[in-house]
Amino acid sequence: MTLKIIDVAGLKNSGKTTVIENIISEMSSRGYRVGTVKKIHIPDFTIDHEGKDTYRHKHAGADFVISLAPEEIALIRNLEGQRELSAVMDLIPDHTDFLICEELNEQLNDIMYIITLKDLADLDETFRVRAIGNKVLAISGVVSSKNVTSDKYPIIDSTTKDGKKRLVDMIVESK
Repeated sequence: MTLKIIDVAGLKNSGKTTVIENIISEMSSRGYRVGTVKKIHIPDFTIDHEGKDTYRHKHAGADFVISLAPEEIALIRNLEGQRELSAVMDLIPDHTDFLICEELNEQLNDIMYIITLKDLADLDETFRVRAIGNKVLAISGVVSSKNVTSDKYPIIDSTTKDGKKRLVDMIVESK
């Protein structure tokens, strides 16, 4: 199977993380290998902290630092201005079936999009504020629990068993 990339895009508090959790749990239960990329929009964010060994290694001149704990591995490296998905694609294991992104904010031809909304009236603003490509599969998030419909996209509630299954079926079957 070729890696499929899905970006869950929406405004703040529209349900992005909940939709991603539901997609991941359904895909994992089907035996798919799933990874995620979460883009962080805080300008000087770092997972590293001054005074920690990893911080000291990096600031001594290391190009990258890998922290290896009993249950987890983390890579710390400077991106030198690269904040696009292409900057991390070499880190994605070859056997990954699906890569679910949150707030990728990139319009790429090979990415499928799920838009999350608080209210259907937020659709135009979401397209204006977020970089969303042409392959929009569905709308989900907070709005999906309301009794609304869209002429343009299916609205799917990923918090229900049937909705979660339907959303993942759409992703799996899409090209």
